Amino acid sequence: MVDMLGVSVHSYYLAHHWIGRVVVVQGLIHAGLVMSKVKTSTFDATQVAGLSAASASALLLVLSLHLIRRAAYEFFLGLHTLLALIVVVALSFHLASRGWMRYIYPLVAVLLWTINGLTRLVRVFYLNAGQGYRQRDQATIITHKRPATGSVSGVTLTVWPKRPVRVQGGAYYYLYFSDMGLRMRFQGHPFVVSWWDDAVDTKPTSLSFLISPRHGLTRALTTRTSVRSVILDGPYGINPRLEGYEAVLLFAKGIGIAGMLPHALNLVEQKNHKDMTSWSSVMTRNVDLIWVLEENCQEQWIDSWIEKLKEKDPINKRILSVLCYFPNRHDNADISSDPFYKKFYGTQPMLRTLINLAVEAAPGRTMIAVCGDPKFSSH
Repeated sequence: MVDMLGVSVHSYYLAHHWIGRVVVVQGLIHAGLVMSKVKTSTFDATQVAGLSAASASALLLVLSLHLIRRAAYEFFLGLHTLLALIVVVALSFHLASRGWMRYIYPLVAVLLWTINGLTRLVRVFYLNAGQGYRQRDQATIITHKRPATGSVSGVTLTVWPKRPVRVQGGAYYYLYFSDMGLRMRFQGHPFVVSWWDDAVDTKPTSLSFLISPRHGLTRALTTRTSVRSVILDGPYGINPRLEGYEAVLLFAKGIGIAGMLPHALNLVEQKNHKDMTSWSSVMTRNVDLIWVLEENCQEQWIDSWIEKLKEKDPINKRILSVLCYFPNRHDNADISSDPFYKKFYGTQPMLRTLINLAVEAAPGRTMIAVCGDPKFSSH
């Protein structure tokens, strides 16, 4: 629904957080005022239901704190959904005896949620009901290991949808894994599409997700080489329409390349597409992809994709330039001879300087997109 309304994920979650907090605080104030005037021993069923809704919402507020969400997100997500359901049911009982006018607001909210859920369910069923892939396993997993320790620095998950899908830069899916336990089967995890391949009528037949393993599901993926079946829910995300700008600067740090690389791929494919109608609508002449690696070994995450990007972006009308900044120097550093693909070792970019130079040299309007940690993005 947020995609249809043109609302970004960040704005949606920001509104969800603060509207939810305001509602919870108002409910707690209301419950506190009632309890200060009425003895709890004399509460009737509707008042008990109201107190239950207030208690569940208070617990929702506590569990939604950033530290708790970050430490145990999957636990938080399941409990958050359960508590929200308790609040809705208890609030419905609390308002049922007070006239339909008071009951209409939660009723409308439940109806909107139900319509959105059913629409999403139909969409998921359609996308996953076909037989479009021929592999025994619907998803393959490639782990990228650190040379020194052998620990996993990243995971590439490639999924073959059962139906060809149309994706764009910034698109993401919720993935449900069938053979990784009961919880993973019913709990969706959002991942950004980092690459797509084998386009048929501009619709890719394989989607790749670059993942930085942490805890829970992402850590479990590092121990596997494939997944038998994956349910795709998506794509979601708003198209930023970067093709409407003459110059595009894409900045990424670490795993942030997973969010910026698809924009570069999208622009290159649009610019060099055989459909002249699509080509004429693309105003972009220069695309600069600047990637600040956190470890030298992160290069292996996308090295094959960079080579494919070069093939898609012919030298006679090349629009893409890639700058990679490695944190450490080493004797066997691969110095690229390609003027459109430069590597810098043991140095950090002067982001402001790069931006100023690019904007001054741009033939028209410039768009800057950034994906990285908060400190990096604040530049």
